[in-house]
Amino acid sequence: MRTAAALVLTTALASLALASDFDPYRPAEDLADHPWIARSGVGRLFDANFEGGSLESYFTELGEAFPGVSLVVDPDAARVLVPDVRLRNVPLQSIATLPERIVSGVDVTFGGGGPVVYTDGTEERTGLVLAVQVDTAQVDSWVPESIAAIDIPTFDVDFDGGTLAEYVELLRRLNPDISIVTAGPLEHVDLPAIRVRDSIFFDVLQLAKLLAEPSGSISMEAVSADILVIRAADHEHQEHEEVVTRFWSLESVIVVHGLPLEDVLSAVETMLELFDGGDTRVRYHDQTSVLLARGPEREIEAIQEVVERLERTAIDRHNQYENLRKLERERDRGRSEVSLQAAVLEKAERDLDRVVKLFEQEFAPESEVESARLQIAERRHELDRAMADLEAKESELEELRSRLER
Repeated sequence: MRTAAALVLTTALASLALASDFDPYRPAEDLADHPWIARSGVGRLFDANFEGGSLESYFTELGEAFPGVSLVVDPDAARVLVPDVRLRNVPLQSIATLPERIVSGVDVTFGGGGPVVYTDGTEERTGLVLAVQVDTAQVDSWVPESIAAIDIPTFDVDFDGGTLAEYVELLRRLNPDISIVTAGPLEHVDLPAIRVRDSIFFDVLQLAKLLAEPSGSISMEAVSADILVIRAADHEHQEHEEVVTRFWSLESVIVVHGLPLEDVLSAVETMLELFDGGDTRVRYHDQTSVLLARGPEREIEAIQEVVERLERTAIDRHNQYENLRKLERERDRGRSEVSLQAAVLEKAERDLDRVVKLFEQEFAPESEVESARLQIAERRHELDRAMADLEAKESELEELRSRLER
């Protein structure tokens, strides 16, 4: 199967070459009217709500949403059933390859979209190609005579409030087809009363994640279609985390490379704000340029990451300023070269005037005039080259200054 799909993809890509500004990931302008794909509002991420149907309709409508995608779909896709799909904030690749993961016997090869550079230096982009293959011997989910026959299970939940451990037990009784594996102290995570009707299992799970106290205590991961892992954070252990003291010399950052002290302390404070209830104490000793901190180990490690990043930033800024000074020296040499070539050209023009007058008085041969004119052409070429080099250096210098000012 994989070999066949790859062959179809290779054949399709061979015929695709588009302009270099072609963007195969750009959705259709009227995507707002698409029946089940919508922009999520986060970059190139999308929401997908496919209500169930044939594999062929899934990819047909996907192609309508993304005109830059070329489809190569197996005719048997019209008979394969794709169940209800709900995705949030996912890229195009995830939507395109999802049927391969949830429907047996389906193979989706996704490729293309990259640049092709030819030997003459020209560049084009290949379009995105989706090759969809169906192995009918493995398919176990066929389209029924009526799409209305698709049965998507929903659940009623009546939970009076309690711990996450109690809620998980309720979920296991509600949906015994899903194996729920747990890790961490579920009994330390509290949930309020939850009552919902006709909700899919995914929404029932997300309610627990949204309502858990302390906030952010739960993480979930689907290992497969019927195995789910639920983890509870060990906040109690974190509260008893070892308290450590550490110090960092900021001399190279502040004194040598000139990064403002206010920026350093602001970066550290911003990092510590990410820890709820953090009680790390931070002090800066001005005479020795030493930063001192005492607090939970994980917060101290976070400060360590900030300091290391600031050191890299300071070194990078130092290197940029060194490069700036180097460019300024090259710019000055370029100006001197332009002045020199201009003076040489001016002298060549005076020499030509002198030779022409001698030629007119029959004191110089015509070949000497032609030689003088050739000298002028060469000097003008050298001046143009020097001016172009100077312009390039000044442009590079201006760009570097702009980056350093940001």
